Amino acid sequence: LLEPEQRTVGAIIQREWKMDTPGKTQWNWVQNTMRVTREGERISSGKNRRMSLFTQLNQNPKLASLLGQMGFSDLHLHAFPELLAKAAAERGNRKVIKKQISELALAVMSANPCAASALAVEKISRYNQEKCKQAKAMYSDYMTMPGEQTRRNYTLAMQDVTAARPFFCPPIIPRQKFCQWDHGGDSRRTEDFRWMIDTSIFSQRRFECDSRSYFDTDMDFRKCCAVDWAHACQKNRFCKLLTKKDAEKETGVKEEKLLIEHVFGKNYSQLMRIYNFYCCAQGSQDNTMFALSFLSWMKVYTELGIADKRSRNCRSIDLDNIFKAANYEEIEGDSKMNAINDDLALMRFEFVEAMTRAAIVKYEPQSRLEPFQIHTSLNTLLENCVFPNTINLCDIVSECSNNFRLRLYTHFMAGVFEGRARVLQAVYCFFRSKSRKKYMEIEVFLRFVSDAGLLTNGGVGSDGQIDFAPGQISVMGAKLAFVWSQMLTTDEIRNRNRLVSITFIEFLEALARMADMMSPDGPGWRNLKDFQLKASVVDWKHANLVVRTRDWEPWNAANVKSCDVLHFTVSDMLDNVVENLVTRFDQSSEEALCLHLDQLTRAKGGKTWEDDPV
Repeated sequence: LLEPEQRTVGAIIQREWKMDTPGKTQWNWVQNTMRVTREGERISSGKNRRMSLFTQLNQNPKLASLLGQMGFSDLHLHAFPELLAKAAAERGNRKVIKKQISELALAVMSANPCAASALAVEKISRYNQEKCKQAKAMYSDYMTMPGEQTRRNYTLAMQDVTAARPFFCPPIIPRQKFCQWDHGGDSRRTEDFRWMIDTSIFSQRRFECDSRSYFDTDMDFRKCCAVDWAHACQKNRFCKLLTKKDAEKETGVKEEKLLIEHVFGKNYSQLMRIYNFYCCAQGSQDNTMFALSFLSWMKVYTELGIADKRSRNCRSIDLDNIFKAANYEEIEGDSKMNAINDDLALMRFEFVEAMTRAAIVKYEPQSRLEPFQIHTSLNTLLENCVFPNTINLCDIVSECSNNFRLRLYTHFMAGVFEGRARVLQAVYCFFRSKSRKKYMEIEVFLRFVSDAGLLTNGGVGSDGQIDFAPGQISVMGAKLAFVWSQMLTTDEIRNRNRLVSITFIEFLEALARMADMMSPDGPGWRNLKDFQLKASVVDWKHANLVVRTRDWEPWNAANVKSCDVLHFTVSDMLDNVVENLVTRFDQSSEEALCLHLDQLTRAKGGKTWEDDPV
């Protein structure tokens, strides 16, 4: 096939060039050739086109000798303008100049004989027309039936067209956009699109939590551990104990504190899940649930294998004294901490102190001559006693809270919640107004679960699993859904109000977790092994970066083993919740329920979603 520049020159030759009429026609042909060639070379040079016309002309010996006689060693883009300038300067020798230009034109014709062939031009035109018709047909097929095969056929056909016509602009295929999924139907989304979490209903989560992201990373847990360990080290009695038990005494107590903090930091995520589990296992249903009571502490050291009847210093009575020592409030301590601290329960930093004291009394040697390091004893306590016995509690205690969020942050779940956003916002604002707080606390959350008809009287069974009736959840399960839906709060003293409540996005996650618990067919409590990650350890810091891009769902699908149907379960549960609330408040429809709840919220002095969106 001819080059683009050659085909253009050939068309000009057919129209204007005549061998028997030298003179002005030849001069016009040279001017047109110069103009078209320069324009084509300018456009095609940036796209790395094939060999140009000038490269072929340089190989002609007759043209080379002609250019040598005229003072030009090579024919390039600037040769024609210089040649014309020289011809204009030598006005006295017009005939010689015209003869030289005629010989130059003949050299061009002999170097590219196809440029003046009418049959070649007609053949090429017919071939290009067939390719254009084929590309149009493939484009029509793709727009009618979008798919991978039709898109591939259209791409290949368009490549042939653009190869023959480098200046042709192919039609722009409009990106097929996402249409909201109908939560009441069974139809799935078949459009090819890329969903982004920053434009979804979950977009406010990264502005609400301390981590400023969608997942709790290991760095966030280490920061939380550093804050709790600093609160624990503010107690003089605890610092004196560390100094007394440390082998190097005063010289190495600072290093020992850093080593203890490092041991807690690398295991803090799992340790906090255990702490939250036993806090939820208490009978309290108010904000006192967020501190570990004495009875729950007894369950901790009994079920996790910390107490040892054969030990001299680690019997049940010794561990009971540890609870009293860790819960002791010093008079000269922080006044704000003492005001918030529960006198009969262990807060998070006190639980850290209690675990350190338990490691000391369990593994301290009887002889003072034997070497003893507190951080080594703490690491042994966690790896040999606490974490192995966690499996006997409940399957989901050993699972990271972020694993569930992999199933939550999908376009299916966003479509379900966005379809019910109006009624969910009205429900959230109504129940939070009962406590007159900005966020929803555990007491009003359990009241919502009861009014929605989801609450049962089940508890923890003998097999360690949560007992629930079909379509209902126990108080224990509702409290766990509440706690595990919360993002990590770094400082439990300064941000105490945030620690004991949930935002609207966390409320949506709690609903999804409850729906998963109540579904016997989904990857919930009883079938947790059906839902596992392909990677044993997920880099949640990398996940925070990917989740805000269009590559999130392919990455998510590559890290999850089984196909999830959580959105169907949540959609069915929301239908039941709305139906029960409509009956509970004696309303006729979902819209009437929203208006009624807004009126009740304003009557109690609260703010609706329109007044104060959270």
